[in-house]
Amino acid sequence: MTSLLLASALTLGSAQATTYAEILDLDDLSSRADTVVRGEVIGTRSGVDEDGLHTIATVLVAETLRGTPSPSVEVRVPGGKLDDIELTITGAPTLQQGFEVLLFIDDSRVVGFGQGAFIVDAGQAWRTGGDIGLVSPRTFHEWTQRAEEHMVDIEDSDSTDLHASLVTVYPLDDVRRAVR
Repeated sequence: MTSLLLASALTLGSAQATTYAEILDLDDLSSRADTVVRGEVIGTRSGVDEDGLHTIATVLVAETLRGTPSPSVEVRVPGGKLDDIELTITGAPTLQQGFEVLLFIDDSRVVGFGQGAFIVDAGQAWRTGGDIGLVSPRTFHEWTQRAEEHMVDIEDSDSTDLHASLVTVYPLDDVRRAVR
């Protein structure tokens, strides 16, 4: 079974990496989603099938921006933990219980691999870039502040704000306008 999972994971990872090569903005996410919801992740469970190891996250819906309103939705993401096997796929969202999220969903999957999954905090939907995954906005802010404190200033170079280069933020009102 381990070799089956590994083979499935390698196939899944390469197929999804190709999809994630395209960077999607808010309009792209909106046009590709049949469902857009804001809500709280209330549970996760992992399973394995012909597509490999995956996690199903259950979200208690607070707001339906597109699609048929429902008290909860289930969204499937690649990777997860099952018994003693754990699979993390770079770029796939990690939906953690207790987080408020905004999800752009097509056929029970997050649009654009991980690009359609956002954390909601203080009236804003945001996601981190790279391999960081979805983390609390406050935790991410603390990380970037510490990292910026330890960066060396280089004379006459373009300074980049670490926080701005790793995060995408949309006010929820802008998301609502784009989706409807």
